[in-house]
Amino acid sequence: ANRKASIFTAVMVLVQPCTRSQAFGLCLLNLATFPSELPRWRQLPGDWLSLQRRLRINHVLVATSKEESGHILGSVEVHSPQYQQRLAGGAYSPEQLARLQPYLASLAVREGARGRGVGQSLVEAAVEAVRSSDYAGEHMLLGVTETNSAAVRLYERCGFETLSAAGCEVRLMRRGGGPGGGGGGGGGGSV
Repeated sequence: ANRKASIFTAVMVLVQPCTRSQAFGLCLLNLATFPSELPRWRQLPGDWLSLQRRLRINHVLVATSKEESGHILGSVEVHSPQYQQRLAGGAYSPEQLARLQPYLASLAVREGARGRGVGQSLVEAAVEAVRSSDYAGEHMLLGVTETNSAAVRLYERCGFETLSAAGCEVRLMRRGGGPGGGGGGGGGGSV
């Protein structure tokens, strides 16, 4: 049954850039995945406005169910160097900005869709989106809570390697090298 679910998911999921009309559903998914102490009615408007702005500058991808009229199963966002500069209030010099790497953030998969390949499809699509973009970096970075072992395994399967020292609360991971992904070497291509 588990193998059948994986085949079903791989065939029936579509990963594509998030549209403005999907933003509210994506905000709801993020609230369910990353709980906040604020009540929903208070959090959603700000989240929605922020996401609308980020759609223009970051890679925001959604995985939708083909058979359920585009029901959002998961999402991932890659923070561009330009977005990181905006978050830092313009503090980076042009030289520093040129060295910033895309940052994979906010991977979320709806609870009922976990373990069926949705997260891996999203990560692979994010890597491809960065690879085909005009970012100058050779790596993609991410941070994941050390205790989130399922996410750590997923990122390792997708070619990310750990950079941080053992025992850190947040594991810093990087994917880079050539077209095959993986850690440090190879073909000289990016991400």
